[in-house]
Amino acid sequence: MELRNIIIDSQYQILTIKRKLRQKIKSLPDNPNIKRINKNCYIMNFSEIRGDKDMTLSAEYYDFKHQYSFIIKAIKTMGIDAIINNIETWIKSGYVNYKGYSVIHRRVVSNRLKLHPQVIEYLKNGIK
Repeated sequence: MELRNIIIDSQYQILTIKRKLRQKIKSLPDNPNIKRINKNCYIMNFSEIRGDKDMTLSAEYYDFKHQYSFIIKAIKTMGIDAIINNIETWIKSGYVNYKGYSVIHRRVVSNRLKLHPQVIEYLKNGIK
């Protein structure tokens, strides 16, 4: 019975750590260069796009809250050791790889989300 209680306690601690991490990521700052109209819509100056060295035209790239939600969704399915390794990989590579279901192709497909440099900085500084 003692071993069972240790395992249950360990699982509870892992779930608590993951929940706190998701809350921390969710509380990271939004993009200061956008004016949010609602949670799914925002406006920004075109000069922000022109100021990006790659001139990224993806709306998700400038929506930090959207990027955080993808990171949170990925974390939910990972073990605690994988979370640490993946966050380090995302910070180094600048991309989050994830699997999603394609309605058109009717199968699971791999996708990549390019992280905004400021989101990478927030992840570096906000999760220590």
